[in-house]
Amino acid sequence: MKNENPHKGHRERMRRKFLEHGIDSFEQHEILELLLFYSYPQRNTNIIAHNLLKKFGSLSGVFDADYKSLTEVEDVGENTATLLKLQSAMCRIYMEDKFKEVKNEQLTPANAGDYVKTLFYGYTTEVFYLLSLDVECRLISADIISKGTVNSAPVYSREVVKKALDTGAAFAILAHNHPNGALFPSDSDIKITKMIEDALSYIKVRLIDHLIVADNRYISLAKEYHVFDKQ
Repeated sequence: MKNENPHKGHRERMRRKFLEHGIDSFEQHEILELLLFYSYPQRNTNIIAHNLLKKFGSLSGVFDADYKSLTEVEDVGENTATLLKLQSAMCRIYMEDKFKEVKNEQLTPANAGDYVKTLFYGYTTEVFYLLSLDVECRLISADIISKGTVNSAPVYSREVVKKALDTGAAFAILAHNHPNGALFPSDSDIKITKMIEDALSYIKVRLIDHLIVADNRYISLAKEYHVFDKQ
C-alpha cells in the first residue's frame, strides 16, 4: 500500500485556517503561500513564498518591491508579480475609502496624521499631497501635487496655489513621504514649507501643517518642529 501524500488537502486546510482563525494566525511565508494559490493553481507555493521573503526581507518588502525585481525571483512570472504589486496599492485604496468619512471632520495638526498615513500606502517613491480644508478645517480634498524619485519630489508653489484656488480652500495641510524611512525633515523640506506658506498667504489660504510620513509613522512640522509658531 502506497503512503498517502502528506500534502494532500493542504490548500483546503490553509483556506479553512484563514476563514476560521484569521490572518493573524499565519506566519509571513504562510500569508504569501496562501495568496500565491490564486496565481498557481497546481504547484507548491511554499518554496516561492520563502524565496520572495529571502530576497525582500519581509512581507511588506515583497509588496513594496518593484515589478522588475519581483520577476527576477525564480518562478515568479508576470501574473504573479502583478498580483503582488496589487496588494499595497489595494491597501491604500481600501484605507482611503475607509477614511472617506474624514471629510465630515475637522483636520488639525493634532489629528491629521492617522488619515494622512493612509495616503501613502504602496508608494515606493516620494509623493507630495495638498490637503485643502474649508473655513472650519474640514477636508475638501486630498490631491497629489507631484510624484518623484525615492529621494525627492519636485514641488512648485504655483501648482499648490492653483489647486488651493480650484478647491476653494481656506486652510491647507501639506504632506509627503520619505520612502527611505527617515522620519525627520530635510533642510529642503523646511525651505519648501516656508515658500509654500508664503505663496498661499497671498491668496488668503493659511497653511497649518506639513506632515512627513515614513514606514507608517509620521511627524508634524507644526507640532514637533514649531515651523508655524509665528502664525
